Amino acid sequence: MDQPQLTAALQELDNLAQEEYRQSLAEVAMDGDENWRRDRLGRLVGVIMKKPFAASFESDTPSRRTRAYRGWNLDMEAFNNETVTSSWQYQTLAELRQDEHVVDSLGWQPSNVATLASNAQYESGFWLYIVVACREYLCNPQVRQQIDGQVEAARQAGFDVRDPKTLVGTGAGAIGTLVVENVDSLGLVGAPVIALLTIIISNIGLNAFCEWARSNELRDSAARADSPDASYADPPRPPQV
Repeated sequence: MDQPQLTAALQELDNLAQEEYRQSLAEVAMDGDENWRRDRLGRLVGVIMKKPFAASFESDTPSRRTRAYRGWNLDMEAFNNETVTSSWQYQTLAELRQDEHVVDSLGWQPSNVATLASNAQYESGFWLYIVVACREYLCNPQVRQQIDGQVEAARQAGFDVRDPKTLVGTGAGAIGTLVVENVDSLGLVGAPVIALLTIIISNIGLNAFCEWARSNELRDSAARADSPDASYADPPRPPQV
């Protein structure tokens, strides 16, 4: 991903952050502790992945977990739409359905893309598919050393690595590209997802990312989403009709 693509992706993400959280991307990336930032930025990955298969709604009351003002209801009929099935999101989900790490973490292989999406259900579920697919690559010692070196170089140069603008003109901007070039199931993801992966890793550090990523399994996440406590699902309140 070259700098013009990265700049365009950051602008798209800033617009998305305004729509979802009523904050700029920089505010989302720099506000609160690292868990709060990770969850809110990660949810934006899920929104991007889910968009072609969902209908959005606005809420005056933000969600409890990430303070999102917009929700996304999954539309299973969309999976019969030819335009949707040609999208990079659908093609990426098709790859994730067969990804060995995703299948192992789920404990079963979904029969089709619609089933995979239905199991994810919420934006955070789609985000966790990406996490599980890339964590073994990202968290191996050689890659960790390479990525940590890029982030530390940006920090030593005086950049605030939490700030998304840091990605333009520094080596840290190559992190997401490194992932999609080496994780087969993520080879088709759009530039905003690459940018968000880079922002999250630079923002909280690869050690924190790997510790969190390895503590989450998809089978456990699905169980939490189905529990009476909806904080994992993080849905804002739909409008009353």
